[in-house]
Amino acid sequence: MPIYLFLTYLLIGMSSICKNAFALTTIAQLRSQRSHGEEECFMQKLCNYEEMNVEPICGSDGRTYNSYCEVKRAICHGNPVKKQFSGPCPENLRCQLERSYQLKLAAEKMNSSEVYVPECNATDGSYATIQCHRSTGYCWCVTRIGRPLPSTSKRYGIPNCHILQKIKIGRRSHRKSNGDALSLNDTNGEAIHSFDKKILLWKFGQLDNDKNSRLNSKEFGGLRRLVRKHVTPKTCAKKFTKYCDLNKDGEISAREWITCLGIDISNEENKYEED
Repeated sequence: MPIYLFLTYLLIGMSSICKNAFALTTIAQLRSQRSHGEEECFMQKLCNYEEMNVEPICGSDGRTYNSYCEVKRAICHGNPVKKQFSGPCPENLRCQLERSYQLKLAAEKMNSSEVYVPECNATDGSYATIQCHRSTGYCWCVTRIGRPLPSTSKRYGIPNCHILQKIKIGRRSHRKSNGDALSLNDTNGEAIHSFDKKILLWKFGQLDNDKNSRLNSKEFGGLRRLVRKHVTPKTCAKKFTKYCDLNKDGEISAREWITCLGIDISNEENKYEED
C-alpha cells in the first residue's frame, strides 16, 4: 500500500485514522539504517540510463514499479523488494504477492503484529472486502484491487462494506466536483486510479501558491510538518522531501510529486496530465 494512500486520508480530512493508515504502508516498514548518507539512493548515482527508462515491473510486494530504477531505489531505502517479472502486476496476483511479502517481513520482525498482512479471496485472488490490522484494532473496506474506501475505517468493530462511498473533493480552483463514486465492483481500478490522481494534483495545486507548477521548500513546508508529525519511523519522515525531489534541483514538479507518492502505471491511464 503506497504512501499516496496515506496522503489520501490526510487530504480528505480523515484525521482519526491517519496514523494507522500510514502504519500500513510499505514505506512505514522501511528499515534504512545506512550511515553513509542517503546520497547513495539518488537516481543519478544508483541507476544507469537504461534502468531509468519507463518500463513497468511487477515487484515481489505486489506493486507495479515504473522502472527498474524504482525497484533499486526501494531496495536502497531498506525495502527488500525483488523483481517478480516484467510488466505490471496482474490484478489476480497483487494480493497474494503482497501477502507473501508482508508475511516474510513479519517473520523477520520481533513484534510481527505491527506488520499489516492483507487477506485475499481464495476464489479469484483479489483483496478481501474487509481488511484489518491487528495491532491497531482497525478494520476498513477495500476494492478488489486493495484500494481503501474512505470513511469506512472502524476500530474494534467490522465496517459495513456494502455501502457505496461517495466523496467530493475540491479542485484547484476551489470548486467542488460532481463527486467520485468508489464502488466495491471496480474490477479494472480505473475509477480508483483517477480518483487517487485527482487528490494528489488537487493538493499539489493547493500548495503551489505562485502557480508555477513547482513546489519550493517554503510551499512544501506545511506538508513536511504534517508528514513529520504523523509518519513513523521518523527517519522516513525526515527523508520524505528529499526522496520526492528526484532530480535534486531543490523543487518538486507535478511529475515528481505523483511519481514519488507511488502512483503505479499498471494501465495506460497513468500519464501525467495536469489540469
